[in-house]
Amino acid sequence: MSTEALPNAGEDIQRIHKSITRALNLAHQHTEAPGVIQAQQDGFSAYLRALTILLHAHHSGEDALAFPFWRERFPKGPFDTLIAQHQGMLASLARLERWLEESPAAWKNDRLSELHTLVSQLQALWLEHIALEEATIGETASRRYLTPEENQHLAQQLAEHGQTHSVPNALVMPFIIYNLEEEERVKFARLLPQVVLEQLIPGPWKAIWAPMSPFLLPAG
Repeated sequence: MSTEALPNAGEDIQRIHKSITRALNLAHQHTEAPGVIQAQQDGFSAYLRALTILLHAHHSGEDALAFPFWRERFPKGPFDTLIAQHQGMLASLARLERWLEESPAAWKNDRLSELHTLVSQLQALWLEHIALEEATIGETASRRYLTPEENQHLAQQLAEHGQTHSVPNALVMPFIIYNLEEEERVKFARLLPQVVLEQLIPGPWKAIWAPMSPFLLPAG
């Protein structure tokens, strides 16, 4: 079996990173030149809500599962720093969430420059964080230091945690999937129950996530 076909928990983590990074880049771009989002306020607000939910869920999964798992194998790894970086993003996330809670008034009162600043701050913290994290527990380290069985076990634990904490799933699961390019999307989908992909996303969930569509990649 080729190494590409083997389970790789670090690759799965990096795939979530790619989805979040695209969302932050797009949010930065659109809040800097807000013509498009002014016409799609509900959809963009939903997009940012999904982003904040995913960040909380992703970080809690790493804190509870990935970092303890890796710390046993790599005791001198920078896990305290990574956890501190998670904590450091909470203030930016809280400010973004407050903006979204006030979003009708915020849109009306032309506070988009404030939103751009919040997104920019979060983006900078995020990019610094994932550079260290991917160097520590990313695809290369997972392939080198974990067995296929360990990779499979950790990947499954993280996937189950993510699905449990990314609520509402009807908003966040499509957000993850359609912020990924097609090849990455197919690989991510292997971690999801088929009912999610084949029935829920195109069916009863669609009314919830469809307003985000202008900011997502095409469904294919």
